Amino acid sequence: MYINERIERQEQKDRYVAKRCLETIVKQGWNLKMEGTQDAYCPVDLTCTATSRYNDFLFNVEIKERYKNDTMLAQYPYAELKHNKLIRMRRATDYDTTRLYYLVLLNNKTCYLFDLDDIDWENIETFTWHIKKTEFDYDSDAYEDVLCYKLPYDKAKATCDCSEFYKEYSHNS
Repeated sequence: MYINERIERQEQKDRYVAKRCLETIVKQGWNLKMEGTQDAYCPVDLTCTATSRYNDFLFNVEIKERYKNDTMLAQYPYAELKHNKLIRMRRATDYDTTRLYYLVLLNNKTCYLFDLDDIDWENIETFTWHIKKTEFDYDSDAYEDVLCYKLPYDKAKATCDCSEFYKEYSHNS
């Protein structure tokens, strides 16, 4: 399978699970319309509109799926957000009308939703992460050092159990 196919397959799964999580998290009384971005390299994965009788609420969502065993989770109790990714997400978002969210799917079990507009960035730690240049290029040994933010899981705006949504996706795909 080619890299672009791997990326698209991952994007489809992420969007499905994230949409189900957002439907769970968004309060009743809101009509939620979500559209996945078609370009795998777009800085946000979903554009959303939540509508109530009185308000429209627009937001962009970037989705990341992460896996950490218990040891890693104890050592790294935060979601990683690449600095350059945050910059690209902000450029793709109109601040006058649209909020920016980061949705992390951890271990196919828990969804963490971070409101990036509410975070006090002065109090968020950074670190340099040595990671693969292209995540889905299994044949490449190319790595890079990337500046990242540590978003503590306990600072998420909302959480939900997403394990059932992964099962749904497996049955439907």
